[in-house]
Amino acid sequence: MITHKIRIFNPHRLSDDDLERSFIARQDTFRSLLNDIVSTGQRSVPQHHILIGQRGMGKTTLLRRLALELHREPHDTRFLPLTFPEEQYIEVDRLAKFWLNCLDSTANTLEREGDTTTVSQIDHTVQQLARLKTDDETLQEECRDALRSVWQDIGRRPVLFIDNFNLLLSRMRAHDYALRGFFSKPGAAILIGASAVYPAELNDYSAAFYDGFKSHYLYPLELDDIRDIIIRLARASNREDLVNRIHHATPRLAALRDLTGGNPRTAVLLFELFANGFSEDAYEDLDALLDIVTPLYQSRLDQLPDLGQTIVGTLARNWSPMTKIAIVEAARVNDSSVSPQLGRLRDIGLVEATAVFPEKKTGYQIAERFFNIWYLMRFTTRRQRAGLVGLARFLQEFHTPDEQARSARELMSRSSLSRGNITYAMALASAIGSESAVARELELKAQLELIELMQGVRKRIATILDPDELDPHVFSFAELKQRLVDAVPEGSAVSGQEFAERVLGSPAMVSGGIAGDSQLNRETIAASNLSPVDIKKLVEELDVEELQLAKRFSLKAVQWIQMRLHTGILTSWRHNEELSTLVLRAESLEQMKLVREFGHPTAKRHLSDQAFQHLVKVLVLEPSDQGVSWEWDAWGTDLAEEFGRYDEAEQAYRKAIEINPNFAYPWDNLGDLLQYHLGRYDEAEQAYRKAIEIDPNYVWPWNGLSNLLRDYLGHYDEAEQAYRKAIEIDPNNARLWNSLGNLLQDHLGRYDIAELAYRTALELDLEFDAPRLNLAFLLRDIRYDTVQAKAILADLRDHDEWQDTLALHEALFAAYDDNWGLTAEALVRALKAVGDRLPPYTREDWFRASAVLLHLGFGEKLVDFLKAQHADVTLLPWFAAVHAHTVGDRRDLVNIPQEARSAAEAIFDEIDKRRQQLPKDTQRGI
Repeated sequence: MITHKIRIFNPHRLSDDDLERSFIARQDTFRSLLNDIVSTGQRSVPQHHILIGQRGMGKTTLLRRLALELHREPHDTRFLPLTFPEEQYIEVDRLAKFWLNCLDSTANTLEREGDTTTVSQIDHTVQQLARLKTDDETLQEECRDALRSVWQDIGRRPVLFIDNFNLLLSRMRAHDYALRGFFSKPGAAILIGASAVYPAELNDYSAAFYDGFKSHYLYPLELDDIRDIIIRLARASNREDLVNRIHHATPRLAALRDLTGGNPRTAVLLFELFANGFSEDAYEDLDALLDIVTPLYQSRLDQLPDLGQTIVGTLARNWSPMTKIAIVEAARVNDSSVSPQLGRLRDIGLVEATAVFPEKKTGYQIAERFFNIWYLMRFTTRRQRAGLVGLARFLQEFHTPDEQARSARELMSRSSLSRGNITYAMALASAIGSESAVARELELKAQLELIELMQGVRKRIATILDPDELDPHVFSFAELKQRLVDAVPEGSAVSGQEFAERVLGSPAMVSGGIAGDSQLNRETIAASNLSPVDIKKLVEELDVEELQLAKRFSLKAVQWIQMRLHTGILTSWRHNEELSTLVLRAESLEQMKLVREFGHPTAKRHLSDQAFQHLVKVLVLEPSDQGVSWEWDAWGTDLAEEFGRYDEAEQAYRKAIEINPNFAYPWDNLGDLLQYHLGRYDEAEQAYRKAIEIDPNYVWPWNGLSNLLRDYLGHYDEAEQAYRKAIEIDPNNARLWNSLGNLLQDHLGRYDIAELAYRTALELDLEFDAPRLNLAFLLRDIRYDTVQAKAILADLRDHDEWQDTLALHEALFAAYDDNWGLTAEALVRALKAVGDRLPPYTREDWFRASAVLLHLGFGEKLVDFLKAQHADVTLLPWFAAVHAHTVGDRRDLVNIPQEARSAAEAIFDEIDKRRQQLPKDTQRGI
């Protein structure tokens, strides 16, 4: 551990030997000043000196070291060194008090030397002066004369070592000429002052002490100075092993200098961390260091006025330099009061001025960076989060990126983390940066370990981190893991922990993946009442799955994904950020293929740019410039359908067409892209008709053209002809029959034929849910047959694929029952499923549902509900259309931004069309 910790901040408490031994920095300045002092003649006019440096730069220690040297032979017979408390300026506001302080300091020096007789005489003099009943002017003269008499009797030249000299001069400004007269006579005492900034009183031409002091600036230590300090401390601690390490640790020492700002005091404090190296105990070490500095730093903060504390807090939280205007805005304080307070903070060395770019104004920041770290670690409304911010800042300053990455990988490889490791891991992740996949993995692992360590109890978690700061997915995963452990009955072949890890390590068991249709997944297993036989069977199935995956993707790839799954790095294949993180961590072709196969389409369409580019690079997906037409067409389809990158998909399709203009596929795919994703309908129609021209018997451009004519161009009769042409080409295609049914139901009002089309689609493909969902709308809302509608939906195959439509159906069934509470709950699920846009393949369902809710008299409740869900922002065109229907006037749409108005008008008309189709006898509230 660190030696002499407290005394680093209180040099006056060091013994003479300890002071001399610990005085490492500022040797050149010490020798120069000592030479100037001892070269002074006994009756010469004194040369005064001022030391200027920020807090922690060694001013106090240098003053003490000079005083100590003057106590020794041969100087002790010529000079009388007098020292004063750092804070004497607080109570010294007039000359009399200053002269009395000088008498007290003289007595202290003589008492140290053993001259008890003179000390008693001085004490008696001070007591007599204290009893005088006279005016201030007379009192200061009596005190001054008494001091002059004592010094004359002693016969040695006084040397006054005064810390915070600028603050003392400021308080004594009214008496500065009296002070100059006293201290400028031949043989007068020598003043050695120390100040955080150059005192204005020495720089003012009209002031008494103008140009009366020789300046000595204590600049931040250079890298060589820091190295010298570390070497001396290592040898003083009998750590010769560190001396050799130091010569190979230039990056670490550079970081140490940056962290301390070249500050000798905090450099000494951080020596122990350097000695211990970059270890898992860094958080505890830092916390211990902060405990040591807290009394000093807290006292420094407490001495500030309210505004000063506010400014310091604002700068500390920002970490980077701020202009005065930025401080005013962030702190919400009066502009006129900030400049004087900044000047005061600079005077005492808490704040320093610095340049800011590109502005030409002055910036301000906390002068001592370790003080800034202390503040971040100790003050915040989000207690531990700020502590982690502080630790993250520390790690950024103190350790190289390579060291951070190595430590992150080492922590990731551990099977479990201790409490200190957890906090350290989260801070390390923050220091590395959120854009790093390694950092994201490490943060999630640490959060899961924290939840498990504290057994999910929020109050216990709060001792480390605000529970609200934890990722909700991690909380859910921790609960799921415990439920899996608890699901294993006694007598099973495996333990609860082993079983949980086997289930959680299965890619097929993760929600939102390729096993989405299966009734057997993590959640259902955790909720089941399992017997030992069930457990054995499941473990055997998981063994088979692992072998099959290993054959397809390699055993290493399977083990790689298992590690991330059973530690909670990936909790759902639908989670965009988690999938992006996983993609960025995949380094081999087999790992990436596995991730691509299991990743949910929605998550893959929302990969980060960095993750997507990494995936393309590893899988070598993009064709070369010499690629053939079908390769570019396939790549365009991947871009559009799998990854949702529509502009890039258009470029790929056009590249395919450029290579082979007579290839119908890219023309058809381009039409789909332009229609469904880019909203360029005229161009889409041209693309479809070009594909049909090239190959009239190719069914899909007929289907795309039919949808375009129906949904966007409003040519319903022509759309029916196109659908029937497509069905003529491919009569067993259930999707075509379903689309024809939608046209007949929503736009042509031919409900019997529409029902026949839906039922034909179901006969052709029972696994295809779209006609089932569409038929339910027709049966319930047009025929008012809720029983048949519910029966149709009971056969739904894929609840995941149609989450929003299914939730809309549930909302409408509740609305018919006049149960707004259940209606609202279902609508919440529907909104959550779609996010910030109505999907092209279910938007008809939203128009139908809107029409029914308005038809049933729920317009005002629906509008209020959507506002509460912020859908008036995220889904503005649809919300505006609903609102206009509620107020009963399409002109209400002029109140929304122009860029959203045309879409809102189109949606209004679609809803209106469906309202007109609903039976009058089911209408309510109008």
